[in-house]
Amino acid sequence: MAGKFSGPRPPAGPTRVDAATLGERDHAVARAVVEVAGELGVPASQVALAWTRARWPRVHPIVGASSAAQLAENLGAVDVVLPAEAVARLEAATGFEPGFPAEFIAQCDEPGTGVYGRAEVY
Repeated sequence: MAGKFSGPRPPAGPTRVDAATLGERDHAVARAVVEVAGELGVPASQVALAWTRARWPRVHPIVGASSAAQLAENLGAVDVVLPAEAVARLEAATGFEPGFPAEFIAQCDEPGTGVYGRAEVY
């Protein structure tokens, strides 16, 4: 998420991710993260971690640092509060559609569907 694969130069040395497996959606999300980071004046890694925290308050992201400097940078994400507009832009970049079962559950909540069953009293 920090722009390693979306920058002008390919990453130096071996990586855990094969750059050839990244699609346009992956690059769009990375660009959005980098843009928000630039606007907030913080590193992209902090935006990515803050975004995870903003989406799921009970989920605590696991930082992946290969140096003390990266760890310190990532830990700085605890002080980053993303504006609602930034979260919305990041979410829009994912193009994620929940699909099944979310759509099915939403239909079940509609009155009169009877999906969960219903009782009739005579």
